[in-house]
Amino acid sequence: MRNIQLSTEKSARVIFSLRKFLKTEIRGTPREISLSELIDKSLSVYNNYINGIITIKKEVNFNPTINLVVDEILQVFKNLLFNAIQSMYTSNEKVIQINSQEFTENSKSYLQVSIKDTGTGIPKDVVHKLFTPFFTTKSRGEGIGLGLSVSKTILEEHGGSLEYESLKIGSKFILRIPVSI
Repeated sequence: MRNIQLSTEKSARVIFSLRKFLKTEIRGTPREISLSELIDKSLSVYNNYINGIITIKKEVNFNPTINLVVDEILQVFKNLLFNAIQSMYTSNEKVIQINSQEFTENSKSYLQVSIKDTGTGIPKDVVHKLFTPFFTTKSRGEGIGLGLSVSKTILEEHGGSLEYESLKIGSKFILRIPVSI
């Protein structure tokens, strides 16, 4: 049953990503949700991968209720979390750290969330391709290379952004979503 559930989730992510990439209209209705609820819903999908194997450090210092298309932003979180999980398959220490804070730029307030992992990281020579559709650093059958591209598009459609930061150990993705406070 677990394998069926994981396969179904993977298929749903692929279909969602392809539809979003092809710009097929799948836009939902915006509604309010808290950041903590978004993170918890996204993490719960991967309980089988996380429980007893990966340490989750969640520091939500800024937890506004935001109005957005929840399924789309959930997809962004799920993409980033699953990438982090996959990057740590061979790591001795498996930690995902999720932090939030308020970020202000040009008089606009943003919810800024960083997702950091202790995985293998991304080679410097391919970082410039990270958000390119169909580019992947994963082995054959592990991914189709749309997760980061689609995630960036979703955040931009919400008036936000997605950035990558290279670390000595692992990777860090920073997402920003506009907030009205």
